[in-house]
Amino acid sequence: MKKIYLSILIIVPLIFGTCFNDEGSSNVNAADTDGDGITDDIDNCVYVYNPDQSDIDDDGTGDVCEGGLQETLDNSYTGTLTLHYTNTIPFFDKTTSVSASVSDEGLILFGTGTLTYSGEYELAGQSKIKREGTLNLAPYGYLEEPDDIIYVVVNENTAYSDTYTQWIWNDDTSEWVLYSGTPITSTGVWNGGLTFVFEDAETTGSTVGTSTSMGSIMWTLTLTPDLVP
Repeated sequence: MKKIYLSILIIVPLIFGTCFNDEGSSNVNAADTDGDGITDDIDNCVYVYNPDQSDIDDDGTGDVCEGGLQETLDNSYTGTLTLHYTNTIPFFDKTTSVSASVSDEGLILFGTGTLTYSGEYELAGQSKIKREGTLNLAPYGYLEEPDDIIYVVVNENTAYSDTYTQWIWNDDTSEWVLYSGTPITSTGVWNGGLTFVFEDAETTGSTVGTSTSMGSIMWTLTLTPDLVP
């Protein structure tokens, strides 16, 4: 996940293809248990959301279904996945959350959400910049337990549209003039992998991300067990 905070945000988008059955078309009448857009009859991991159908060893079982939970959980869980997004110049500080749920069999599902941001910065009355954009969150993930520690592995799957604009002050006309070549709009998808410790998410919340002097992108997963009456 590569992000540039000061001016232009450029990330190469990754586009997932549509999976088809042997006849060359999706079976729209079949069930889709994990809601990943791939029907159960051709899904290589029926109970875990994996629209990319990645299968590195080509054994017919999706990567996200290999090395999963060793046993079922004691409870089901509900909670939130929160994105805290900041930038230094121009300044903005925004937060949004999507719902998260985990079944006692280890199936994790996330909701979707939107974050909008905007910031302006003026330098000594001579130049001015503005950065604004939108993030559309649609994360997905799975649980794995490789070493007696349960991890929540999440793909950000967040589409962005980011616009950078610059103006120069014109002393002759006493007005801001749009700088040549702007505004510049970049679009794409964050597809970075996030790994949370399940136990931390259940207690204090598990946070991962990147923070520098230029800004930060921090994700926090919190989960609460569903109490059975």
